[in-house]
Amino acid sequence: MSAAYTGSRDMVISLLEHGASREPIDGKGKRAIDYARDKGLKRLLGLVVAIK
Repeated sequence: MSAAYTGSRDMVISLLEHGASREPIDGKGKRAIDYARDKGLKRLLGLVVAIK
């Protein structure tokens, strides 16, 4: 979650490649993809969606 919030592309890639879930929700009701979208991080948003 914090990797997406801070825009850490390499960390997001590593986490997703090692099986991190895209679906956890934080205390504010947001997912990593929500933070990427809210911050306008289009490349990061694409990664969260694309890497399986």
